Amino acid sequence: MNTTTTNPHLQQLTEHISDWHSDHVSIDVDQRIVCNVALTGRDSKNGYHYSETALRGAIKLYEGKPVFLDHATNRTRPHDRSTRDLVGSIINSRFENDRIRGDIQTLDTEAGRTFVALAKTTSPAVGMSHVVLAERGKNRLVVEKIHEVVSVDAVVFPATTATFSESDFSFAMPPNNTTVETLNPNLLPGTMEVILQEIDLQLPGHLHRLTGDTFVVARRVGLFSDRVIIELQQTEKKNSEYHEICWEMKQGRVTLAKKMQQVEIESLQTDEFLEGFFKENKQLSSIRKKLEQVTEERNGLLKRIEENVRKQHRQKRTEEVKQLLNKSTLPKSAIDDHFRQQLIETIDTKKRFKLIEERKRLVQTLSSSSPYSFERDDADQQTLADESFISILQGVPTSVLN
Repeated sequence: MNTTTTNPHLQQLTEHISDWHSDHVSIDVDQRIVCNVALTGRDSKNGYHYSETALRGAIKLYEGKPVFLDHATNRTRPHDRSTRDLVGSIINSRFENDRIRGDIQTLDTEAGRTFVALAKTTSPAVGMSHVVLAERGKNRLVVEKIHEVVSVDAVVFPATTATFSESDFSFAMPPNNTTVETLNPNLLPGTMEVILQEIDLQLPGHLHRLTGDTFVVARRVGLFSDRVIIELQQTEKKNSEYHEICWEMKQGRVTLAKKMQQVEIESLQTDEFLEGFFKENKQLSSIRKKLEQVTEERNGLLKRIEENVRKQHRQKRTEEVKQLLNKSTLPKSAIDDHFRQQLIETIDTKKRFKLIEERKRLVQTLSSSSPYSFERDDADQQTLADESFISILQGVPTSVLN
């Protein structure tokens, strides 16, 4: 889950507590209060250790905090809760026996009555869960301070989710058929946020197949352009291991590699690695520029090829028209440049024949017409005819000449 803070050491943690309803829990039915509920403790089942200072400092953060049934529907938005899931609120929060405990004042609602019924059961599948914004120290497994209690929930969860139950990205097994679109439909397709959420959706099942749940801590701690870094810790070991899993985009979807490789966390923070990472980005930028250049050259080549093809087709049509006119018996006087170009631009052969036949008929019509000329009866008429002819050429009305 993304949590924007001004402190780079802050992260969102989720903790499940299965033994919250021990022998110390009691229920005041008349007042609808479930007393002495364990909210969190010093040692997390997922490998974290909460310092006493951190827990004591968080007592006031739990006071008055609302309690809900189950986690938020959209775990990327833990504050978005429905009132129908509201159980009640925490009162009398305190630090006892290395744990923060509190009493839960329930509402006389379906959610409140359900919680009271859960408090009466001893099923290990029922537990309390808190989501906090915490700060870890130099030892990444030690929580030094709790800055905010985001939510407190009564949840039903299978034991298999314990491996992924505490993570800044909620590595609990997602329900079947869960996709980024159904989880958060407001994300813009193609963005890094979508890629990040798709990786987080795949990681729980992917790590289960790779490790068989042999680790009590499994969470994503880093994302690079081609790999994701996972922190793993086995039950019998206190030190974490860091592994990388390569990823790539295939057909618009994230694909995780079928194997992972252990890496030293220090090597990921060295200048050499960072220089190599940025060098890789520069190489990608250089490749992208070369690709753009090659694409431009290709487009230019295609344009020249198309132009050459057009020229070849025009030359072919020119030769066809030449042969066609030679066979047409048209006189040379009837074949001007305009008519020749008209035939060349006409791709359809039948239309060319039609144009030639029309030209033949025009020539025949003009050839069969009788010549006409003015009679030269006297000099005055000849002069008038000459003047009229000149006026027509000059565009001057005959009346002006007269």
